[in-house]
Amino acid sequence: MLGSDATAATTSSRDIAAFCGRHTRLRVTNRPVTTVPARGEENPQLLNTGTLPPHENWLPQSAFALPQEQFSRYLDAPSVNLISLLQEAASRMTADHQAVVRPIGSMVYARRGAFLDWGFVRDLDIWVYVSPATLATADWTDLHVALQQHVFDVFSENYVWSHVSDHTGYVYLRDQDGQRRLIELKLASLDWLDVGLDYAHLRRSRLWRSPRAAHFVKPRLEWAAHTPYENYYPTAPAQAPFTERVTAISRTRAHAGLLHAYGENLAEAYLAATPGRMAVAIQSRRRFFRYTRRILKKQLLLAVMLGHEPARIAALAGLEALRDNDGPARNAASRSRYLAEVLHNLDILRSADATPFAAWLGGNRPRLNPTATLPTPLSRLPASVRLPPQHGPDLAISAAEPRRAAHLAAAE
Repeated sequence: MLGSDATAATTSSRDIAAFCGRHTRLRVTNRPVTTVPARGEENPQLLNTGTLPPHENWLPQSAFALPQEQFSRYLDAPSVNLISLLQEAASRMTADHQAVVRPIGSMVYARRGAFLDWGFVRDLDIWVYVSPATLATADWTDLHVALQQHVFDVFSENYVWSHVSDHTGYVYLRDQDGQRRLIELKLASLDWLDVGLDYAHLRRSRLWRSPRAAHFVKPRLEWAAHTPYENYYPTAPAQAPFTERVTAISRTRAHAGLLHAYGENLAEAYLAATPGRMAVAIQSRRRFFRYTRRILKKQLLLAVMLGHEPARIAALAGLEALRDNDGPARNAASRSRYLAEVLHNLDILRSADATPFAAWLGGNRPRLNPTATLPTPLSRLPASVRLPPQHGPDLAISAAEPRRAAHLAAAE
């Protein structure tokens, strides 16, 4: 048995080394990992297709309800919704009550059915778009400070556990156990939803423009541009201006932006899989969890972009196993085998067919289509996260218990 483990570990190590050799050079030379059209290049499939339809969220605002038993100071306090609280805070800062709240990151993709799994949420990345009229009232820093203070005030008024840092001024969402989740607020102009697409291809982390289009330059500013696979929640006064800006965007430009976003998120996963990091992850249990989580979180996002629900559920199940320290981290051999499979699946996502992007742009969004296919069967997923075939119109609800599903798959 030991000999078998040693052979498997050697094979896995070779697979990992081959993967790292292929992709690290791309990141060192700052080259894109996927083909992205040059600026102005038109996609033949999107010619003469006009502009984008009105934006449609795939995740309802109700999904952001804050569980009272977890976040409320009093169990008999009225139930509240995270997006509604952020909209109220933003409205207090604006000159015309126009604000659009856009939550991003794994907090949005880690959902069970129509609800978020707050156990996966460590930080809350929130973009807040305001009108030029509001931006004319103060500079970026003052507006950003005011927004943070209003968020803290609104949370306190609604009996939500929160904390504001005396050192940074950042607001934290707390739970009954005292765990803090940073609310990372970014401000941007409503116009940047369109303008940002012209800068996405530059692949720069800082864009020094006058006037600046956004405050808080991390992550990349171009990510503030409109992306159809994200969710946007405007206040009532902002609904019409938001729709006007989105429907003025050409599908060709939006398609190039989607390809860029896909490539950049894939590249971020590759950054966690450099030869040095993978070597350390095989030897160190702590680093194994750290780097594998980073890769799986990006796979979660990429699966959403492709509309591939089984892949999203599989990545979520993998994150759950790692969260509960239930992953294959017993020894270096098991970590090596697991990482080899994870990296193989990452390679699949590099060569995945991006045709679902056209559906996001045409008003017929993929809706996390369970019939979407990837070049290699999902049976190559690690046994701990592999799922059995599923049926029914709502995969997310039928797969609400990924641990049980993974157990059934392993039993097969």
